[in-house]
Amino acid sequence: MKKTIATIGIAGTLLVGGVSAPILPEDMEWQFAYQIPYGDQFISNESATTTPEESSLFFKDKDKNGVVSVAVFKNARNEYVYEQIPDAQYHRMGLVDGKKDNPKRNEFRSFISGKVARAAIARDGFTDIQQITATSITFSHTNGAIDNTLLLCGSISDTTVTGVTYNGVSMTSSGVSMTDDASRIHRWWRLVAPATGSNNVVMSLSSSATIRGTCASYTGVDQTTPIDASGKGEGLTGTTPSISITSTVSDTWGVALFRNTDAAPTDGTLDIRAVSNSLGLADTNASLGGTGSETLSMTVTGGDSYLTGLLIAPAAVATSNAGAAAMIGSTF
Repeated sequence: MKKTIATIGIAGTLLVGGVSAPILPEDMEWQFAYQIPYGDQFISNESATTTPEESSLFFKDKDKNGVVSVAVFKNARNEYVYEQIPDAQYHRMGLVDGKKDNPKRNEFRSFISGKVARAAIARDGFTDIQQITATSITFSHTNGAIDNTLLLCGSISDTTVTGVTYNGVSMTSSGVSMTDDASRIHRWWRLVAPATGSNNVVMSLSSSATIRGTCASYTGVDQTTPIDASGKGEGLTGTTPSISITSTVSDTWGVALFRNTDAAPTDGTLDIRAVSNSLGLADTNASLGGTGSETLSMTVTGGDSYLTGLLIAPAAVATSNAGAAAMIGSTF
């Protein structure tokens, strides 16, 4: 399936999931160009009997010569934007004085098919729910990944959590919270590029009360906008309670804090990772695919359910190709 993460509109806007964002040519910096056989853009599987799928960076062979040529720019969000260029231009770039034919950012005004490649998110690790009645709770979480990492911690408390730190560094509230049937406050906290290794998480309360804490860390996450969207559902009924959250970028992961009044839930689209007394943490353990409405669900035997969910955005990355040719020097 073709997944165009971002396309450049004729009017000079970046369309992400149908939402327009202004794009300025001066925000773009050309990085390199490459040429690749047309067929290498397909995802092949030697054991498959069906036609291979297009990759997320598929370009048409416009002049029917068996190859495609691509210029790679970086935008202000450090995302790599891919734009097809004429094969003849790519050829001229390799000749004497070919630097004059390098792609220039002022050409970006007319770009209409730019694509942004994104990394694959993966779960790095998680910590089971820890519980105590006190003015704060301290427990250890191990972060093993070093590239494009995100630490998420969930607090479920009987009073307000005034702050959370990891290895002494303050974490940021995700902005979405919910109070369940037992007046427990569910809230997410996040930290990009957390310290590696085993370090302490400290959750502080406004007064002595019961608090439950759990954490999960992920790699391949956007470091500028790690949370794409959020949502919650309160008092959900039925045996497959769910919430819908609209994603604006492809290949997000879903995570959720949950509570069920009847019994501990089991997997739905969410993979239950940590649970204690019908409260816990879950994630989708896989990409949710394209943009649009995403469903986070679990399976229960009955009762009322509560879900507080986030969509994690994947990091933008550059792809490497055997035929890539880096052009030395700036043309700007």
